[in-house]
Amino acid sequence: MLLKIRLESFAEMCIKHDIDFDQAYKSVVDSEKKGVVVVDTQDTHFPKKLLNIKQRDPSKPITDREVEENFLGEGVGTELKLLLSRYLGIRTSAGCKCNQHAQEMNQRGVQWCESNKEQILRWLQEESKKKKLPFIRTAAFSLISIAIYKYKRRKAKES
Repeated sequence: MLLKIRLESFAEMCIKHDIDFDQAYKSVVDSEKKGVVVVDTQDTHFPKKLLNIKQRDPSKPITDREVEENFLGEGVGTELKLLLSRYLGIRTSAGCKCNQHAQEMNQRGVQWCESNKEQILRWLQEESKKKKLPFIRTAAFSLISIAIYKYKRRKAKES
């Protein structure tokens, strides 16, 4: 089966799952504009543990949301992670606890996130310090609130 995915997302998935990206890249059979690659999931180099990603429309690449929800689940943590990567360019790196914190937020639920914004702020501040990024508390607080709002809105649309 051929699968379209953003090259950056493919690389991030490999990093998250301790997969040798150079070996996995050998399963790429074509590349398209805007950093989208086509991988052959039947190729011996394609990491089999990534096969549980579901793609709705085979003509369209897998979205960042689908990648994140596949590995982190859906929730406020995933929304926050998407906001940080899409709008600020802040991505997961080796050794950071971003995915762990996002999963915890997703598992604990939206009410927990609303009640524990200070804890989430501390996590963001710790990670920004590790990455040597500036931390603006009011901006971080706003991002958390936006992530909560976006998740609630998505769930309401699904109902």
